[in-house]
Amino acid sequence: MILARSASPLRALATAALLLTGACGDDGATTPADTSTAADADVTDDTAAVEDTTPADTTPADTTPACNPILQTGCEDGQNCTFSGDATVPACAAGGTVAYGEECSGANGCALGVCMSLNDTGYRCYKFCQTIAHCDGDAQCLSLTGTVYKVCEIGDIYTHCDLLLQDCDGGKGCYPIANQAQPVCLPAGAEAAGDPCTDAAACAKGNICINQRCKRVCDPNASDPCGNFTPCSSYGTAGYCDE
Repeated sequence: MILARSASPLRALATAALLLTGACGDDGATTPADTSTAADADVTDDTAAVEDTTPADTTPADTTPACNPILQTGCEDGQNCTFSGDATVPACAAGGTVAYGEECSGANGCALGVCMSLNDTGYRCYKFCQTIAHCDGDAQCLSLTGTVYKVCEIGDIYTHCDLLLQDCDGGKGCYPIANQAQPVCLPAGAEAAGDPCTDAAACAKGNICINQRCKRVCDPNASDPCGNFTPCSSYGTAGYCDE
């Protein structure tokens, strides 16, 4: 490291003072200025501060997952590549004994995948997916609100119901959903007839989502079921008021 030496203001002041006091003697004779080393006593090293200019480390953090939750690779035998809590990156965890689609309890209960309750159907082991190709048969690969992962739908866990009777318990409504031959019971939504909807169960009980709008369920065989001669368009075994 090179230390810079700057001119000292103390040395300059000391030299000026000596020149003034040595200008004249008592006898009027001019005497040489005192050039002793006393002036050097006030000289101090003014070492320049050296700033650290080492570039900051801008290497991006390694966000590569430690394992693959869809292919279940990267973990030791007996481990499960899964997401824990609100984690955004999967990690290896101790695997349980419960198979995909079966009832489970506890974060590490599943042999593979994740233990969760979807659409209030009770806790079961779901396996991860990216597309429908990762799921069995015609099961859908479902996106889940508030998570970074998707899971394969379990198709045989729903209670079937009648759209007209709305015969579901516990605050659930009867809704038609993809890949189910019959409507199923799902937690009822809050959107009223005419309100926008984005999924099958967004509408309140007794309504279904048609073309992104909630429509009242009606019986097409009844006399003026929607009132004011509004058409009751056929929909499966029931219909909806085409308002």
